[in-house]
Amino acid sequence: MIFRAYDRNGNEQIDEQEFFDALIGVLPSGRLRLVNEAYESLDTNQDQSLSLDEVKNRFEPARHPDVKAGLKTVEEVKFEFYNLFTSLHSANKNFKNDRTVTPADF
Repeated sequence: MIFRAYDRNGNEQIDEQEFFDALIGVLPSGRLRLVNEAYESLDTNQDQSLSLDEVKNRFEPARHPDVKAGLKTVEEVKFEFYNLFTSLHSANKNFKNDRTVTPADF
């Protein structure tokens, strides 16, 4: 029953996008616009492709709410971001050594 709830197209396979759409819903258009703008600001070559290291190196946590509130240091927030982003990126790439970040990945 649970499997069928996530198998939206009835092919007895759960597509990753089907699962995430069902689990967390579709990104609201305003938020999607901000995500796309953030990606475009990082993609200085305008080639729709970033390296994982480019994303990590451009992350600036100084204005992160926990840093501003004195709850965490810049280094702690950077470390958390690096770990989370790298883990999610690796899972999204099926744990292959693909270090490319596309707009869809982002």
